[in-house]
Amino acid sequence: MLAVKTRNKVQIYTDGINAIDERLDHLKKELNKKLPNGSLIVGEGVVDVNDDDDLTKVQSVFASKLERAMAIQKTIGFLKMMVFDIVYWDGLSTLKYAYDSPARLRLIQTKFKNGIFSIPVPIPNLTFDEAKKLVIKNGWEGLVLYDKEFRISFRLDGKNPQRIEGCWKWKPIAEDDFIVERWLPAKDDPAKFKEVELLQLDPATGQKFSCGKFGGFNTK
Repeated sequence: MLAVKTRNKVQIYTDGINAIDERLDHLKKELNKKLPNGSLIVGEGVVDVNDDDDLTKVQSVFASKLERAMAIQKTIGFLKMMVFDIVYWDGLSTLKYAYDSPARLRLIQTKFKNGIFSIPVPIPNLTFDEAKKLVIKNGWEGLVLYDKEFRISFRLDGKNPQRIEGCWKWKPIAEDDFIVERWLPAKDDPAKFKEVELLQLDPATGQKFSCGKFGGFNTK
């Protein structure tokens, strides 16, 4: 999420520069008090349920129509913006400043520490291994690792920037290759596609063996 304040008005966009409508009026109102004009901050939409970052609930708020999105938020809590970087502040670019500087990380921690809907990114005071265990325990999406001297950059041609040195991501995901030879039907309808069986080859025997099932397909 990107939040911009100009002429005493806050506008919020997705990372694809799609304007997000009035479903986030609560966030706009708070940011209008915190941001000076000429500011651009970067963050992530979160729904914090018992310290569990539930991405599916965030996606449902964005994907639903306005009335439904508001109803969802009244049930699960209003969506928050976890602020993790500043591109402009009070009309001044922060490009030249290192991440661990008064103009970026420390400014975020100061300006958003008492926020209700705009909150600073948490920095766990843990070893890397301890932090990875915490991510898995709490169901977080992952960790972002910054070099203290990391400088931000952006491009203006609409294309995705390449990942630059000094910023890395770790997610609790293991990847591998699988073979799919058949699909499995839904119990209530034998003609309805539900999931597939995943296979791999045993390196010792060359024989296929089952690695379980995979579902989660949408209609398309």
